[in-house]
Amino acid sequence: MRLEAGDRATLSAHAVIDYEAGIPTSVDRSLAWRSGMIDLDGRTLYEAANEFNRYNARQIVIADPRIAREQFDGLFRINDPEGFAEAVKASLGITLDTSNPDLIRISLNSSD
Repeated sequence: MRLEAGDRATLSAHAVIDYEAGIPTSVDRSLAWRSGMIDLDGRTLYEAANEFNRYNARQIVIADPRIAREQFDGLFRINDPEGFAEAVKASLGITLDTSNPDLIRISLNSSD
């Protein structure tokens, strides 16, 4: 059996090989930006918004401090703050206001 970088194989006492291909390492995850991705890896919503805001003209605003500390995990395209916001909406049941073309406002409900 030939292993590539990132692959893992273990051999049991009964000579059974357990093979896992391309397991992403912490280094791979931290360098995701090189391929145009943001890897959140348990960052808070506040941190994630700041990361997207570094790369995009359309800024994400966390309008409610009660959700700013929510942790989020996932791999997202750097240039897709809208896709990230939609994933947050689906996961946390929050409200998005995208009426301003320069902002994506994330809140608990539309009156926040």
